[in-house]
This record gives sequence, structure tokens and C-alpha cells, in this order.
Amino acid sequence: MLLPYIRLFRYDIAALAFRDAYESSTSSRLYAKEDRETMKEELKTLELMFSQALVEAAENATGTEGLEEAEEIRRRVGGRLRELREGVGRVEAVIAEKEGEKGEKGKV
Repeated sequence: MLLPYIRLFRYDIAALAFRDAYESSTSSRLYAKEDRETMKEELKTLELMFSQALVEAAENATGTEGLEEAEEIRRRVGGRLRELREGVGRVEAVIAEKEGEKGEKGKV
């Protein structure tokens, strides 16, 4: 079945978008804002795919094997999603801190 590989590839895309957004935001690159927007969009797409995979696994569950598959998806992908969500929060905190520093410099 090809779908799990497509979903895994989607995680890689989201992780790459996160890395690009972090690097461009911490170095104040010109396109940092666009990178952050892409990061958020990719996270939303990945979360949607995760939800769909859980629903599909539950719908296709036949006995304990199907339930085990759903639990495996939840365990493996859920952890990665939490990491990305936390990363997005950290990037946003860095940006808020930088904007706060700019505001303080402007007041002096």
C-alpha cells in the first residue's frame, strides 16, 4: 500500500518547512515570514492527514489487528506531530522575542 509512504513523505516536507522557517527566522532573512506561513500550512496538512489515517484505520479495523494499526499510527505519527507543534511554538517565541527587542531599541 502506497498511502503510508506518501504520509511519511508529507512529514518530511513539514519537517523541512519547519527547519527552513526556523533558520530564516533566527537569521532575520527577508523571506522568513513566508517560510513561517509555509511551516504552519504544512503542519495543518500533516495534522489533517493524521486524522484521516486514524479514521481510515478505525473504519477498516477488523478485529484486534485493525485496532493495533490505528494505535501504531497514533503512537508513531502523534509523537512526531507533537514535536513539530512544539517546534512551531518555539519559532513563534523566537520571533516574538526578536520583535520585542526591536521595540525596545526603538524606544531608546
